[in-house]
Amino acid sequence: MIREIDSLQINEEKFLEMQSVLQEAEQKNESVVKEKLTLEKELKMEITKAKDEAERLCEARKGTEAEVKRLQLAEEELIQVRLALKNAENKILDDYIAKELQTLLKVTYRKEKEQYNVKKIAAEKQLEEAKIWGNKIKKKKVPTATLR
Repeated sequence: MIREIDSLQINEEKFLEMQSVLQEAEQKNESVVKEKLTLEKELKMEITKAKDEAERLCEARKGTEAEVKRLQLAEEELIQVRLALKNAENKILDDYIAKELQTLLKVTYRKEKEQYNVKKIAAEKQLEEAKIWGNKIKKKKVPTATLR
């Protein structure tokens, strides 16, 4: 009966620990989502700026041939800017994925460590019980051996 109560208390503690771990994970997830939204806003602003620049260049292209040459150079620059934006976007996404993966790995490590500790404690209790029973059996056998 006492063992069952102890077991229930231990399980309740584990449950409370798991709830706190879950709350931490949810909070981290919310912060990651907020960070993602912020990064998306920044990317949209950069894209809007690039589009505005492209429109400006398009209007300027309507000028003379000298200007056409200049605009061709500007368009090449715009292509380079777009490539740089794409690279920046990929880098931001890679960083976001790496942070999220690291968070999940930390949570997994904590859970596995808790499970290991629970199993270790259970094994130690089982070993202690086996020692007690072994000693009891030895005590019962000792008087029998002296009678012979």
